[in-house]
Amino acid sequence: MKFYKMISLNNDYLVTEYETGKDFAEVAKKVCNRTRGIGAKGLIVCKKEPLEIVGYNHKGEEIVSDIAMISIFTRFIYDHKFITKRGFDIFNQTYKETILIDNLEPFKASMMLHRAPSYEKSMMGIMTIGEVFGRVISVNDIKITIYPLYYYGTHTIVFVDDFRSKSVLYRKKIAENEIYIKKSLIDFVKVDKKSIEVMTYNPDDDTLSENLNAAMAAFYVMNKISMCKNKLTVKLESNELKLELDKNNCCKIDLDSQYIFNLDMEV
Repeated sequence: MKFYKMISLNNDYLVTEYETGKDFAEVAKKVCNRTRGIGAKGLIVCKKEPLEIVGYNHKGEEIVSDIAMISIFTRFIYDHKFITKRGFDIFNQTYKETILIDNLEPFKASMMLHRAPSYEKSMMGIMTIGEVFGRVISVNDIKITIYPLYYYGTHTIVFVDDFRSKSVLYRKKIAENEIYIKKSLIDFVKVDKKSIEVMTYNPDDDTLSENLNAAMAAFYVMNKISMCKNKLTVKLESNELKLELDKNNCCKIDLDSQYIFNLDMEV
């Protein structure tokens, strides 16, 4: 099989074309292993007819495609002539994303997300009386304002002055608050004029790291509470991500991806 190693927004993935009869979950476990395989965060399988993206993590589990995966998929299918139009739709699980290729050299594309966040407690797995969006909770010796929402999973936005604050220090306690029946990512957002930085606490593996979907969730929250007006820059470790909302509350994102290398491997 031929694999292409590609990177987008500091996330590396292996990309390959769909083949009938292949167990891509097993393929992902082998090739994504950083010790015994090629090494990558996950595997992207590109289907041509119908045009579809299927993603697996390094454990072989099928995953919902994030922004970096869609960015890589977009460039791969255009370069390999799966499509020839500059504008097209792709279907990501149950959602539709609209892609526009803006420039070929250097390759630049943008994506319009047609999904909106949900603030329904039932979607987020929150069981409590009253409004939770903007609720103040007590954690140890401080009061923390939380903004839960559902966007590619359950997120709870917490605004901080810096990532050394007590709110970040007490991240596990926030995630264990009694309102949550299901687990929530806790997204700490540092605001600087018209840009933000986001660090996300994942209670599943007790890690604190960048999360692109968290940045999107934070953008929607900031618009909802009038902290920004339809445009925002997200500062990432490797580069910046530009976000913009249209009149229908759909978010436009600039996509950027690069090839690292390609190789053939028997799997």
